[in-house]
Amino acid sequence: MSGQPAGPILPATLPLFAAAAFAWLMCALAPRVSVPDALIDPLAVLLAVVPALFALASAHRYELSVLRSLGVLAFGVLLLTGLFVVGLTRELCALQVLGLLSVGRGAGGLIGDRVAHPGHVLPACVVAATADVLSVLSPEGVSAAIVKSDRALSVAALAAPVFGSSAITFVLGAGDLVMMGLVLSVARRFDVARTRVVLALALGLTAAFALSALLERPIPALVTIGVAVVVLVPRFARVERRDRSAAVVASTICAGLVSVALWRALRG
Repeated sequence: MSGQPAGPILPATLPLFAAAAFAWLMCALAPRVSVPDALIDPLAVLLAVVPALFALASAHRYELSVLRSLGVLAFGVLLLTGLFVVGLTRELCALQVLGLLSVGRGAGGLIGDRVAHPGHVLPACVVAATADVLSVLSPEGVSAAIVKSDRALSVAALAAPVFGSSAITFVLGAGDLVMMGLVLSVARRFDVARTRVVLALALGLTAAFALSALLERPIPALVTIGVAVVVLVPRFARVERRDRSAAVVASTICAGLVSVALWRALRG
């Protein structure tokens, strides 16, 4: 386990501002750059998700105190609240990106830094993936409600410019960013190879977007992220003996909830 003391806030937040600056540049260039229709969606995803992933990975190299993590989280929430009130435009996308990444860094760090064993990532992934599936499949789920509201979607999912137009699209939810932050925080806390963790997150995200494009429907990204993380990072899948019974019970309950949601979706 890393025994380093909590560091200054600047190195842990500069990558978030860098990603926001990159988003501002892409939003400024997008209307002036035409690309083939087949590349519009992949390019939007690539230029939003890759900077977000590397910004969170770089930000989580540094441990923050609880108070500073709360400050980063509060800063992100404040930005998103302001955007919710005034409305999101292409010119304000950089602030939205900064707000969501701050939420991912702050909330992910607060949770991840409290994890007592790297094997706790496995049950965390199971619970998060279950919540994501239920949110997407259930008509009363959070994701279903957010998609119905343009204002809510504008602050709950990472914005990306659409090249060749002044439009924006949304590619990655706030919950996905928080989960990524949690995993990266645990990796730093227990000296897990960061490169392997980043690769696992990248593969999980790639699988989610590829399946979404293939099936032409939303895919809960926390499912593919969770699978990639526990498969490619063995330490995250080694649940301590004393925790195995609780993990099995929680996983069984989650499987039951997902089965019911799938049955309802198929019936509908």
